[in-house]
Amino acid sequence: MNALWRRALLLWFCWQCAATVVPRYNLAQLTESSEWIVHGAILRSWTERKPGHQFTWIHHELKPVEILKGRTQPRFVISEPGGELGGVRQVFSGTPRFRPLEEVIVFLYRTPIGYIRVFGLSQGKYTVRGQRLAVDLQGITFAGPATARSENWNGAAVNDFKVHIRRLAVKGK
Repeated sequence: MNALWRRALLLWFCWQCAATVVPRYNLAQLTESSEWIVHGAILRSWTERKPGHQFTWIHHELKPVEILKGRTQPRFVISEPGGELGGVRQVFSGTPRFRPLEEVIVFLYRTPIGYIRVFGLSQGKYTVRGQRLAVDLQGITFAGPATARSENWNGAAVNDFKVHIRRLAVKGK
């Protein structure tokens, strides 16, 4: 019985520690690496799996309030791996999660297969709550020494954040 409890505890511990290991990006790196930086609202989400593919993708329709970098589009579809389809749930640690009507600022890039994704996983998603930012890095473990200067924008004023992004985007041109 003692061995059984140890195994159960080990399994529980491994489940609690599930994380994706990624490099840490500062705001300048997120800005430089993104094709678009968009302040907007999530309108809806849906899940699909292409025939013959093993992964489920969850798609989120984003209506821009303001494009801080990149070409203007009336809508963006952000696609991230994971979701629930046909009673099967796929979860990928570190991928940003979105809710309908959630207001966000996101750093986006286009993948080789044409999907638009959030750069840096959850590092590239900032939730707007009133006039303040909220950051959720759950499921991310940062690799090695921090080569990027660590910045904490959690709780920062949205307008200050946007001013800083605009300056970085102009500097990067």
